[in-house]
Amino acid sequence: SDPVTRRRRALVAAALYAVMPNAIVAGQTILLEPLATCACLTAVWFLLRHDQTTRFDLVTCGMFLVVGVSLKLFALAYVVGVVGYLLWTRRPGWLLPLAGGGLLAMAVVITPFVVSAPARAWHDVVVTQLSRAHNSFVPAGLDRVVDMVGLADITIPLALVLIALLVVVSFRGFDPQAGLWASVLVITALAFATSPTYFTHYGE
Repeated sequence: SDPVTRRRRALVAAALYAVMPNAIVAGQTILLEPLATCACLTAVWFLLRHDQTTRFDLVTCGMFLVVGVSLKLFALAYVVGVVGYLLWTRRPGWLLPLAGGGLLAMAVVITPFVVSAPARAWHDVVVTQLSRAHNSFVPAGLDRVVDMVGLADITIPLALVLIALLVVVSFRGFDPQAGLWASVLVITALAFATSPTYFTHYGE
């Protein structure tokens, strides 16, 4: 898409995020979700900031993606989105510097903890995230999807209509960059909608 369209999309996204109650609440706490999201958005910014992406951009993108995943596993949605974007745009050669940046970040951020306490690191980073107990006091299924977009106070049918309109407006004139964001959106929404554990601050 052209630079003007990209700026408009960014302004609309920033405006929506700035007034979303879930985001405001989550951003004022010590929760990990805002930090992981910030790392992932920084990664994508490095990937897309220039029309001609440099090797430095790709390495840095890979580093921030791994930082995001090390904070919260849902950041894997961004990894899938970025890899899919590179394959869709027929740039498989860019995967190597991306992976190099990821390995560098792993060596700095993750390896020290794995070396010092491998069993504890695996349990805290992976097992704990994938084996949480079901919590029944929060929204489930479609209610979670509605909650994620900050529409929890209106009826589900109306919320789904509004979500559909937002998707159509956001992704008309489809391009690979829109595909990257769409894949992240769909993967994250599906993961949160089907997870045994859900907290309302996930909506941010």
